[in-house]
Amino acid sequence: MTSYPPTVACARKQLQRFQFSAAVPLRRESGLPVKNLLVEKLRPNNSKLRLATVKGLNLICGATVTARPGSSRQKRTRRDYVGNATDKIIFRMHPNTGLSDEEISDAFGYPRNLTERYRTEDEIGAGNFGTVYRVIDTTTGEPYACKSIPKVPKKQTHTNPHHLLKIRNEVDCMYRLGASFDAVFLRDVFEDDKCVHLVMELCEGGTLMDANSVHMTEQTVAQVMRSVLRFLALCHSRGVIYRDVKPDNFLFTTKDFDRILKATDFGLAIPHAPGSPPLTTPAGTPIYLAPEVIEKSYDEQADLFSAGVMAFQLLTGRYPYWPDLKFKPPTMKELFELIRTHEIDFRQLRNEGISSLAQDFLEGLLHRDPSRRMTADEALHHPWLWEEDEDSVIPFNGSFVQRLQHFAVHGHLKQYVLTLITDSIICGQGDILTHDQTLQILAPLKDLFSQMDNDASGDVSCAELEGELTREGYSLTEAELQQLICRIDKDHDGRILFSEFASSLIDWSVVQETGHWEELVRDAFEKLDSDADGAIGLGEIMAALPESYCAEDERAELARSMIREFDNDCDGSISWEEFLDMLSHGDTPEMLEFYDKRLSGSSGSRSSDSSSLDIDAESDRHSELVAN
Repeated sequence: MTSYPPTVACARKQLQRFQFSAAVPLRRESGLPVKNLLVEKLRPNNSKLRLATVKGLNLICGATVTARPGSSRQKRTRRDYVGNATDKIIFRMHPNTGLSDEEISDAFGYPRNLTERYRTEDEIGAGNFGTVYRVIDTTTGEPYACKSIPKVPKKQTHTNPHHLLKIRNEVDCMYRLGASFDAVFLRDVFEDDKCVHLVMELCEGGTLMDANSVHMTEQTVAQVMRSVLRFLALCHSRGVIYRDVKPDNFLFTTKDFDRILKATDFGLAIPHAPGSPPLTTPAGTPIYLAPEVIEKSYDEQADLFSAGVMAFQLLTGRYPYWPDLKFKPPTMKELFELIRTHEIDFRQLRNEGISSLAQDFLEGLLHRDPSRRMTADEALHHPWLWEEDEDSVIPFNGSFVQRLQHFAVHGHLKQYVLTLITDSIICGQGDILTHDQTLQILAPLKDLFSQMDNDASGDVSCAELEGELTREGYSLTEAELQQLICRIDKDHDGRILFSEFASSLIDWSVVQETGHWEELVRDAFEKLDSDADGAIGLGEIMAALPESYCAEDERAELARSMIREFDNDCDGSISWEEFLDMLSHGDTPEMLEFYDKRLSGSSGSRSSDSSSLDIDAESDRHSELVAN
């Protein structure tokens, strides 16, 4: 247990208020804009940084100097959100084009029946980018949270394509990453003339910042950081930089002892494929920024520095740049200079009761040089995160729930295509795989499916799946089980067919090693490329969707989102090269580590339970035949 003197504990609670939350664009005193670098606006507009005293602590409140219109000194930065050739015209306009209310009333094509599906109750919270309400499902009575994001930013008279693309990007990122148990699950999306509404799971346990008002043991902080790093590793494996790691963006599901921590607020998350040029637009919460963000040249490693600042704060109650809790918080300019140049003094951590392993962990995350900083994957394997349970050193056994999550975070199109390939393997279409290869891929899954199908109906119900997972030592809530099923159950009939079951559990890296992977992918490509012109267009994607799936305009928007998953050059169609590339990456066995196993007794981290369903063990027994 890390303990503090009474005066320090009091100051520690006050220091938690030194947070910068997304509110208004920060403008430098020179007049040059720093887009998307956000600070909390607590005082009236002023051309200088204001300081306010709150219980003896100086808090930087805001800075709103605007750039001179048309100034030649303004630097051009590349666009962070880009429209696709299949998008509606408003998404393809110049990013700063002013849009009328009529143009944006039905901009996204999302369903418009929020009030039919959910009853709005009280307001939970509000900020400059939206308001969160508690809502009730009118059919089931289950409570959810609904974040309503104005299409026109607050205190502005009109919006532009850049703002709309940013909203859509938040929806896309949350849909995919929220399928992990380490992130808040996005259940539904709606729009009306004024707002986009994101209905998501309700987390009522408060933020990590709230929890930090009570002293945390190193073991508790390590558990928290495992969840945070799993989430970041997942983001980075999916080509997304989160850009706002801080305690306020991680919520506990309940107030219970065994509560689960989940990431929320994807408003600053941005796609960034490996090998892409560095990002140049600073974004995030200033006190958690990495040095390279301030220097306007950064990638996903910036998230790890922010995670290091947060871990340091959770362990010590102070920020890395504060020598002690009596340190006077700096101005914004001084803060940025500290982050860029200050060598963090780790030597005093021992006097604060921090172990040598925890110190080594912090040093690995807080290295100013991103190339020498730990990646999320490397940080997950740091001994500090595993040391307290050394008797369970067999990692990643019982991967059933991890595999379901891994499949669930794929986009709509990748899930659809993997199911197409699974159907081909099951039916033996084209004789692409040998009989032995097909048998060895499917045999363990058929045995498991039969074991779950208690009534021999040929499909698995939600109750049957839940019963088997419970017997095998997994611990999932009803909501989490439904969350997985809704991503696996393609026809949404509440029952899982074997093809749906198999496509979500097959180790696709093993299939790729058969030597026939490209043939399987080519077969799926040709099924979708109905006009055989060598590219899959919007019309072909829409034709593949069941007509009963949703309304016509909703199907069109779904098809556009599916195109965006694969269309790297944004030309509005998917080439063979793009198709093969997107299906051939992101399915290595190591990526299962980025998901919570949810084994009983794991407390959201891991377990030594060896009775769990071990798909890996089954696959290992057959690996030699599959490779032939």
